[in-house]
Amino acid sequence: DMYYFEAEVATAMAAAGLRGVCGQTVMKYPAPDAESYEESLAYTRRFIEEWRGHPLIVPSVAPHAPYTCTEEILQACADLAVEFDVPLQIHILETRQEAEDSWAAYEQKVVNRAAELGVFRAKTIAAHCVHVDSEQIRLLDQHKVAVAHNPTSNLKLASGIAPVVEMLERGVRLSIGTDGAASNNDLDMFEEMRLAALLAKGATFDPVVLPARDALLMATRWGAEALRLGHLTGSLEPGKRADLIVLDHNPMHNVPRFGRDPNAIYSQVVYASQAADVQHVM
Repeated sequence: DMYYFEAEVATAMAAAGLRGVCGQTVMKYPAPDAESYEESLAYTRRFIEEWRGHPLIVPSVAPHAPYTCTEEILQACADLAVEFDVPLQIHILETRQEAEDSWAAYEQKVVNRAAELGVFRAKTIAAHCVHVDSEQIRLLDQHKVAVAHNPTSNLKLASGIAPVVEMLERGVRLSIGTDGAASNNDLDMFEEMRLAALLAKGATFDPVVLPARDALLMATRWGAEALRLGHLTGSLEPGKRADLIVLDHNPMHNVPRFGRDPNAIYSQVVYASQAADVQHVM
C-alpha cells in the first residue's frame, strides 16, 4: 500500500499476521503525518531503518506522483530506495490531464521524464499507467518497472482504461491493485480480478485476451514478482512461504461447476467466486 503513517500501518499488519509492502507517501504539500517533504523523508528513512529485515513487512518509499513531487523529491526518494534496496511506489499517468500538463510544462512525456530523473534506478512499482503510449510502455519494460492495474478506481474516477494487453505483450510485469478507499470503496481483490479480465476484453473487442488464468496470475504470482517478493511468495511451491487462502466453492453462486477442462478452475475463481467465499487466510 501507499499511504501516511506507514509505521503504524506496518505495526497493525504485523500484529494481524499479514505480509505487506508498506509505502510511506512523500509529496511537496503538507501531509497528515508531515509538515514538509523534508520531514516526510526523515520519517521514511526512520521507518525503513526500523522495519527492514522484518519477516512480514517490507518498508518502501512512495513519492506520490511526478506532478505532486519536485524533481528534488523524486531524486531523493530514488536515492533512499537504492540506498536501502527497498521498493519505490509511485502513481504514473492516472489521468489524461497529467499527460497534457507534463508536455505543456516540460515538453516531455511523464514516463520519459521519470526515467531521465533516475526514478527507475529503484525497484519501481507504478500504479495506474492508464495513459501510457507504446513508447512509454517500451520504457517501462526497459527499466523493469512493474505496473499495478487498478480497474475499479480508473472507472470510478473516469480516468480511462489502462492498455494492459499491450503492456503484457511487451513483457511489462503486471499486478492488480485497488487504489484507496475514496476511489474504490470496497477494496475487494476478487472484484478487481474479474473487472481486470472483463475490461481488457471490452476495451480491445477481443474475448480471449487476459484469460481468467492470467487475471489470477496478476493477483498472485505476478503480483508478488511486481513487489519483488517472487522468491518468497505468490505461488505454492517448495522453498516458498505457505501464504495461501482457502475458498469455499459450495455457495450457490459457485454452482454449477464443470471439471472437463482443467483450466475451468481459473474461470471459477475469477468469474464466480466472491470475497465472502474466503474461509481461511494463512
